[in-house]
Amino acid sequence: MTSTLALAAFVVAAVYALLHILLDWTQDSREPRAVERSIPFISPIFGMFRHKTLYYNQLRFVATTAYPLACDPMLIRRNRKQGNRLPIYTLRLPNVRAYIINDAELIPPMQRQWRTISFTPVMAGAGQATLGMSQAAADLLRKDITSDHNVVVGMIPLVARALAPGPKLDAMTRQAAEAMSKGMDQLEPRDGAPATVRLFEWTWHQLLMGTTEAVYGPKNPYRDPAVEHAWRTFEPRYLTLALSPLKTLTASKALQSRELLVVAFKAYLEGGGLETASEWIRASHAHYASHGFVADDLARFEVGHTHAISNTTAPTSWWLLWHLYSDPAVLREVRAELEALATTVEEQDGTLTKTVDLALVTAVSRAPQCLRLHTIATGVRLCLEDHMLQDRYLLKKGSVVIVPQPLHHLSTASWGEDAEQFNHRRFVATPRTAEKEKEAMGSDDKTNVNKRWRKGYDPAAFRAFGGGHTLCPGRHLSNSEILVFAAMMVLRFDLAPKHGAGKWEKPTWSQTHMVASLQIPDEDPEIEVRPRDSRIHWRFPGPN
Repeated sequence: MTSTLALAAFVVAAVYALLHILLDWTQDSREPRAVERSIPFISPIFGMFRHKTLYYNQLRFVATTAYPLACDPMLIRRNRKQGNRLPIYTLRLPNVRAYIINDAELIPPMQRQWRTISFTPVMAGAGQATLGMSQAAADLLRKDITSDHNVVVGMIPLVARALAPGPKLDAMTRQAAEAMSKGMDQLEPRDGAPATVRLFEWTWHQLLMGTTEAVYGPKNPYRDPAVEHAWRTFEPRYLTLALSPLKTLTASKALQSRELLVVAFKAYLEGGGLETASEWIRASHAHYASHGFVADDLARFEVGHTHAISNTTAPTSWWLLWHLYSDPAVLREVRAELEALATTVEEQDGTLTKTVDLALVTAVSRAPQCLRLHTIATGVRLCLEDHMLQDRYLLKKGSVVIVPQPLHHLSTASWGEDAEQFNHRRFVATPRTAEKEKEAMGSDDKTNVNKRWRKGYDPAAFRAFGGGHTLCPGRHLSNSEILVFAAMMVLRFDLAPKHGAGKWEKPTWSQTHMVASLQIPDEDPEIEVRPRDSRIHWRFPGPN
């Protein structure tokens, strides 16, 4: 027995030593330093399962040591103040290298190498793995993958033009607002009793319907409750579907729901839905069709489009409502700003009609602050060739480069000591901001003043919509819908939790699935909704 245990211990020690030797032997000295080496190739897996997308936040404060998970709290607090000394580091996994960018200054030069360090293969791979496209479609998506002629590469500027600020975007915002306003009308009290809703569930439905009405038009497939239910089933499971080798056994619900969505979108396309769809959908469909995609694959693209247009708007809208209604001072300030935009007409019956132009509402921006605090996504790109980043760090072909959004969104170096706080005015700039800071600094040198003033708006540190060549082309639509939805709610209604003496409790989100872009609350308590003033009728016309 003793000899058996001794042999087992020897084998374990030998394997452990060999793993360390293998890691060191295969790690080029020019690569970013490898961390999480306590169990080579395995420790990062444990960390990812334990901390999920916040894993990189843990490493940010301790990755300067050889054994980060064993670090004491004093070192973590000191590094939180000083910032991580490793601008970029390597995580060695069994079949891939992952380079994690800690320093926001490395993000722009990385993004400029979009043909070499590319997001395109990630998007192309999702076509078959997640959406179930044919092999012919997968081949088309990967064809000329570094060229402007690639399907994915060519699509991005096309969508950006269709969703750019202007008349087309205004029309979509107006359509979304009309759909959401109808949903809010259902909150008016009946028999004197306030309406009661599960706020997250209700918000999710309103934003999905508003967005899809604006995008797909009068023949919107999501008007069918069965299609909406299929999406709610498929969306949180699409990573499982992508990774599962036996989809019919391990992801049968997601598979069935996806196929129902495909059938619905095939009927939409064959039934003339494109004729009344948004410019974006018509242009995207024409682009894909010109590359030779068949009808079934074209319908599957629309399933992917649903994810693109819906994965951030509803959670962000919910968090924005929570931050506004849970802080009476902030709610009063925002309401005052919005009410100042209204024009008032007294009707013959003594009621008031107040009108707020949606174009003005979108200028009152708090949405980026919610995105900054509650986004949990990671930006992933694939190295298609060896590349020396900034002539300092070797990034090897076949590796992935990761820019974790939560890490950069909570960085005190980028956002200040209150990085973890909800500052509702953080993104609300005024022309006098720089002058005020200049006066406070007692300096006539505007260069450093303006640099500090702009740091809060540094696009390299704000990652909610990605950046560089793949900056989300739908960000303007998403931002507009979130702000319009929140503005209509705070002007029309008072909200309060039904239980707990009306106190807003800070939500937990530990059960959020790993593929979510934003934190999803673990619980969805009942909220009572009351009109602020029954004598006032609010109108929200969109830009003509």
